[in-house]
Amino acid sequence: MSLTVVIPTFNSARFIDKTVMSISEKCATLGLEEIIVVNDGSTDETTSRVKEIRDLPLGVNLRLIEMRVNVGQTNATAVGLSKAKSDFILTLDDDVKDDLSSVIDLLTKLKQKDLDFVVGAPNYRVNGLLRGIATELIRRVAVRLFKTPKKFRFSSFCIYSKEFITASQLNDQANLEIGWMFLITKKYINVRTETQKGLRENSNFKLRALIGSSLPFLRYLIQRQMKLIGALSTLLTLTSALFTSVFVLRYLTAGTILPGFTSLYLLGLINLGFSGLIAQNLFRSKYKETVKLDIRRTARELK
Repeated sequence: MSLTVVIPTFNSARFIDKTVMSISEKCATLGLEEIIVVNDGSTDETTSRVKEIRDLPLGVNLRLIEMRVNVGQTNATAVGLSKAKSDFILTLDDDVKDDLSSVIDLLTKLKQKDLDFVVGAPNYRVNGLLRGIATELIRRVAVRLFKTPKKFRFSSFCIYSKEFITASQLNDQANLEIGWMFLITKKYINVRTETQKGLRENSNFKLRALIGSSLPFLRYLIQRQMKLIGALSTLLTLTSALFTSVFVLRYLTAGTILPGFTSLYLLGLINLGFSGLIAQNLFRSKYKETVKLDIRRTARELK
């Protein structure tokens, strides 16, 4: 059995060496073969710090992949997964806030149940009321989208089988959306995992980034209902136009004046119908724009 650890990272120059050394020490007994650091467009000295790392255990190969631009954690992780050579591939955050003693639990479940991947369910609570609410809302949307168990916990602390990664053909994908793995297999489970104090001194959490990461979920949900939204919008517009024509005809033939409330109601329906059709077209155009980035052209492995 062999193990690869993939670490997507951004601006971690102050501690990336500690991350690599910690992993190399604590995963040595699990057949650790290589550690792949994917530098996701960092603007600090992350690359040079990784190159300076020495004294890894015998047989452990350290590889560094650099993204020319920031492509996000999902795509950076996917690049690392596609380059891995081992039988099993572990992914985790660069500050090692997940206790590596839990890796054996993930690996055991993966092999015992013949799964494609296992997702760690960390035992910590999110700090901050606003952050906690936003995280829980996104989790619930993801559960609905990916049709996972209702209490499923999502995290970057995962272990995959090489067979699943090979079958996923990540090398042929120009761009990946968050949660791509849940859309192509149902052979996965949650496993409770322990946590520890991370190496990153200050959290790099940003509400804007959290909202941005939730957009793919919302886009998927909206896209699934696109035909229904368009049909309802069209029906509202046509119904409003029909009623307007009837009232206008009554006014021309009998001189009946429309009540003020009725006029506003019809105007609102027409505006809502047109707004729905316009939003549908805008959504489609925006969706096309988001898939232009080709991660295969931004990654290069450094020696």
